[in-house]
Amino acid sequence: MKMREYSIHELDMDVGKLYVEGVKKGLPLPWVGMRNLFSICPEQFTLVTGVPGSGKSEWLDALIIELLRSNPRARVAYYSPENRPYSLHVAKLLAKYVGKPFHDGPTPRMTEREAADATRWLVKHVSFIEDGDVSQSIFNILNGDKFPVKDVFWWQQGHARFNNSFDSPFFLVIDPWNFLEKPKQRDETEADYLSSALGAVDKFVHDTGAHVFIVAHPKVINREKDGTRPIPTPYDVSGGAHWFNKCDNIICVHRVDKTNPALGVEIHVQKVRFSHIGEVGVCKLDYDKTTGRYRDRLEVARNPYEVPQEMNSVF
Repeated sequence: MKMREYSIHELDMDVGKLYVEGVKKGLPLPWVGMRNLFSICPEQFTLVTGVPGSGKSEWLDALIIELLRSNPRARVAYYSPENRPYSLHVAKLLAKYVGKPFHDGPTPRMTEREAADATRWLVKHVSFIEDGDVSQSIFNILNGDKFPVKDVFWWQQGHARFNNSFDSPFFLVIDPWNFLEKPKQRDETEADYLSSALGAVDKFVHDTGAHVFIVAHPKVINREKDGTRPIPTPYDVSGGAHWFNKCDNIICVHRVDKTNPALGVEIHVQKVRFSHIGEVGVCKLDYDKTTGRYRDRLEVARNPYEVPQEMNSVF
């Protein structure tokens, strides 16, 4: 499509619908403590960060499973070379779906029937993107007609996209970002490359309506004098300023003490581009290591400077 002038007349229907119905929040998260902080909307991409071992991938998998469970036509594609072999990743997803461990152990595991039924459910909703013969760059993965997953459009094609009654959510998970091939042009700096790469992600989500989750590790973070690690921010990820400027949403998964599960897991929402989608704040969850599930706990920390608004969801 060539660059052109975009007239306000072309937005008449969208603006009229927005005036009548108002802005709508996205797909609600499964944890009550996070409902006001964040929701999942099309045409956006979200950075998920945290120090190694904090549970970034575990939390994101738990979120994805619950989004698929509550939205029967939703699908997800994983580009997740760090989680190979894929059979082990599938086993973790099955445990989250069934709520019982996949492997044998002290806790009764899922039955063969439960595993078979859950696998059939996963087949309808989950797929993996394989590298092929060579490692892929983000440009190769998101390259238009070459994108290996078909029918990724979230909205109803042929209808106005904005504020539509979306019924086929599509999620792409890139986990982790540092496994991608990063072919730089001559004289191109790492910052220049990251800016172009995130620009490609932004174009992809606007072309398809998909929501992309990118898991990225922060750089080495020195411990405080008391031995604790400070909470990572997007500025701790290589190329930090571009992450903060270009991502629609930023989430940090943080565990105060990995040896003490009683302290729970902190989910820090560090950026939300649009206020009707959520707000900056913190939610505490409990993690069940046996099933990989997360659940609400009573301690919920919210941003004291924001006043929550009642917003109805279209879903």
